[in-house]
Amino acid sequence: MTPELPMTIGIGRVTGNQAADYVTITVTDNASGARFMQAKLSLEGLAMAITGHGAIPCMVRTFPAAPIGKRDGTVRRPGGSMLTIHKYPLPTAGLEFCLNLPVGAAFQAAQVQHGRPVAWFTCDVGAPPVQREFKWATTGGACPDNPEWLYVTTLQIPEVDTGEQNLVLHLFVRNWFPGDNDDDA
Repeated sequence: MTPELPMTIGIGRVTGNQAADYVTITVTDNASGARFMQAKLSLEGLAMAITGHGAIPCMVRTFPAAPIGKRDGTVRRPGGSMLTIHKYPLPTAGLEFCLNLPVGAAFQAAQVQHGRPVAWFTCDVGAPPVQREFKWATTGGACPDNPEWLYVTTLQIPEVDTGEQNLVLHLFVRNWFPGDNDDDA
């Protein structure tokens, strides 16, 4: 019998000025905090599924490299390589930027560290790099209105001199579920 693991289900709604509304449903392992699965479907499709009006097609990504059910975060991959957590600076000079991340990198968190936005990814640094497109949106400003852009997180960046919050940026990534298999790489 397959063991049952405690999981958490999160539902997020993304809207754009002219885009069709859609939701992401994420299943996270409670022990490790690792994302296990993420699905993306239209808001209308979610409503139909919840009310029992049929099976609704959606995009689903699984995260096979995630340390499901483990608390120490140590994951051995085929061939003996190991996943580790690495920090990447997030440029704010323009609203669009690219990061070269190892294939299979999984987003874990983003925060402001020493006044600059950074993101942490679990990854195998020995994996070949793949370029990922990101875009910032400001509160009240235009955000990506195309469903190929997935909301990642929001950061509040403090004024360096006073420490007061003066800039709020919302991060989107293009055509990628964090931690995907990078089949398109």
